Amino acid sequence: MKDAAGFIDSLRRSPPGGVYIFYGEEPQLIDEARAALRAAGNFGKNIERASLELFGDSSAPDSQIASSPGDALFGGGAYLYEITAHAPPTGIHAVKTGGGTFQALQKTAARVSAPDSLSVSFYGLEYKHFKAKWFSDLCAGAVAVSCPRLDAAQTAKWCKKWAREWNLPVSEGGVLRLAEQTAGNLSAAKQCLQKMNILGEEAGESQAAAALSGGARYNIFQFVDAALAGEGKKTLAILNVLLEIEEPPPLLVWAVSSAVSGILAAKRGDYPAGLSRAAAAEAKAVKAGEGEVLEVLRRAARADRIAKGVETGDFGLAIIDAAAGLACLRRGNKIPTPKHPEEELRE
Repeated sequence: MKDAAGFIDSLRRSPPGGVYIFYGEEPQLIDEARAALRAAGNFGKNIERASLELFGDSSAPDSQIASSPGDALFGGGAYLYEITAHAPPTGIHAVKTGGGTFQALQKTAARVSAPDSLSVSFYGLEYKHFKAKWFSDLCAGAVAVSCPRLDAAQTAKWCKKWAREWNLPVSEGGVLRLAEQTAGNLSAAKQCLQKMNILGEEAGESQAAAALSGGARYNIFQFVDAALAGEGKKTLAILNVLLEIEEPPPLLVWAVSSAVSGILAAKRGDYPAGLSRAAAAEAKAVKAGEGEVLEVLRRAARADRIAKGVETGDFGLAIIDAAAGLACLRRGNKIPTPKHPEEELRE
């Protein structure tokens, strides 16, 4: 098994050939690995693409995978066959076995050898799929490339790599600002860097801030996920971005309130409706007492009153205070006083 950076580096030392499996939670890394494979091989126009829903409710294999690549498809120079495999959240068939679609995919993989290449990119798979026998069987005869979510330090390395490739002068402060506020969302980091490249000047902290204020940024749902996971630094970084781009206060209050309501529902034996599957699991894992949970809800209510002008105060500090309390619930830490909520998040 290789990581995306290690895989790309290996392509510089030897030509591609055989089967490659790209999987993980970071789609941008999957795209980077796919692009590197295309560039490294002398494929020319010998590239064919297919897409399939891997875990649909039917056991019938996808027709494209069942019939292609045909016997005459490979040959006459290096050929690349790309398969993009999607896993719909509602698909429950063949989680353990892979079913008919997997069998067709396995037969296709067994027929590929250098200089031809087959790449299979798995988008949307869950941890249970990575651990399934069908997945390990498929990876056994392939180069498996893991593409997980990246932290700020890893994101910074990719930003520096792109900056070098684009001849973009970027300051260390600019890279750090960009990496810290887009950690876990590499595609957003790349989009922001592209914006700075268009400016045609050295990318410092102010340029990074301007790029982050655009469409490629964190969103409300990532904010909720980070807070429910107890990731204090990430929660603060996302919230600072949302405040900087003037995300409507009612949405920020709703984000915290819905997460707290989910925790309360889980504690009372109900399903935390309105949360993603991962967020719901984090909500169920909160061990804090109901009194502490209600305290966070009260802080969110205060932020709401400030936003509506019913109570005086700084909305930014009030919502950070509520977010700090939410992150601490999952971490099992004492909820900070309203005076210095940011310090608690940073710890």
